[in-house]
Amino acid sequence: MTAIGYWMFGLPAAWLLMSHYELAGIWGGILVGLAATGVLLLAQLVYELKAASQQNFVTGNTPSAG
Repeated sequence: MTAIGYWMFGLPAAWLLMSHYELAGIWGGILVGLAATGVLLLAQLVYELKAASQQNFVTGNTPSAG
């Protein structure tokens, strides 16, 4: 997920921003990549939690209060 965020979003954003803002555009691209990575990881976490919740519902397993 992090590779997708940085390489597919951050690098092109840095390339585009660099023509207008020079060195600050590279930092902007890193920021865009970090934001994209955060969104992608959050989406993955929500997906995994929903899948685990549905699996526990189907099997009847509930977490025990230890």
